[in-house]
Amino acid sequence: MDDLILRYIEEKANSSEIRIVEDWITASAENQKYYNDFKARYLAGTFDLTSSSVDVETELSAFKVSVEKRSKRNIISLPGHLQKYAAAIILLLGISGWFFLTDRSTSPNDIPADVITLQKENGIIEIIPENRREVIRGQDGSVIGKQNRNTLIYNNGKTGRGDRINYNILKVPYGKRFDIVLSDGSKVLLNSGTSIRYPVRFSEVGNREVTVQGEAFFEITKDSSHPFVVKANGLNVRVLGTKFNVSAYEEDPAVQTVLVEGAVGLYEGTDYRHSEKTILTPGHKATWDKKDQNINIEETDVSVYTSWIRGQMVFKHMKLKHILKKLERQYNVEIVQPGDSIGNMLFTASFDNKEPITQVLETFKEHYGIDYRMTDDKIIIN
Repeated sequence: MDDLILRYIEEKANSSEIRIVEDWITASAENQKYYNDFKARYLAGTFDLTSSSVDVETELSAFKVSVEKRSKRNIISLPGHLQKYAAAIILLLGISGWFFLTDRSTSPNDIPADVITLQKENGIIEIIPENRREVIRGQDGSVIGKQNRNTLIYNNGKTGRGDRINYNILKVPYGKRFDIVLSDGSKVLLNSGTSIRYPVRFSEVGNREVTVQGEAFFEITKDSSHPFVVKANGLNVRVLGTKFNVSAYEEDPAVQTVLVEGAVGLYEGTDYRHSEKTILTPGHKATWDKKDQNINIEETDVSVYTSWIRGQMVFKHMKLKHILKKLERQYNVEIVQPGDSIGNMLFTASFDNKEPITQVLETFKEHYGIDYRMTDDKIIIN
């Protein structure tokens, strides 16, 4: 088994071997502990190879400065001969991975603003390292799913009639993306600055309900006996099985729903049957104004609103102030908005999410004359 585990850690395992290892890890707490110990020995054992290609001392110093800036917790003091191994872990797993190894469960005041977190029903908050392969455990320690890199995958199953439903809250900060596969097989892709509240297992009776704040793309598993309802800042989206995008950031004046395939019903209140509802068909966008609580439906280019799931930013006849807000979320930066005369101008452009923000801003400067300047902590549009 050790040979398979080693191939798994070194990302050399094929799909069949990956499944064997992950099934073995999730089979028992003893297997999970053995895997964690094995991986820790591997990280320490490969330190010299890692350190030969990077400046370990520089990385460790940068890490300490970063933590001091972003967290109120005290820096862990390590003996000199152990600091190089801490640096290796930081280099291999990142800052969020270090927090996971040193103190996975923590209080809200101790959590850096730029890490992905999972809050359980009992209030315990865990930092979720990116690109990790691990099991997900419930409040009682039982295995309820797994993390496969940047996706949480929950085991199939439902909560029995009358049993308590446990909810988790997954939060993705600005500048990051994450996905989740719910216990019914539905997949939810979360954009930057998004949180989702969902049951660990849906009930065997009633609707399947989740609450979203931010932007998410849903691929819903069809179940005619259990409609799927997304609660989004006052607007409810009810489906049976379909694909759609919801943008419901708290600071935005409206909630937008774009339908890719299937059909959805939009309504306010808690009772779908007795509420006034609007049916949305593929290729259309519904905009629900939070203030007036009116819904406007128009035909739209769906690819523009789903471009983010393909790693792109596409702006089509969009006001500059709205573009800048999207850039803030994508790059986790603060942008000082220009006056209305510039902010309300319409622009069309597209970029790859991996392009640095300076390149994006330079494009607007070169083609549209939109100038900017950067300070230590913000970008100012002139």
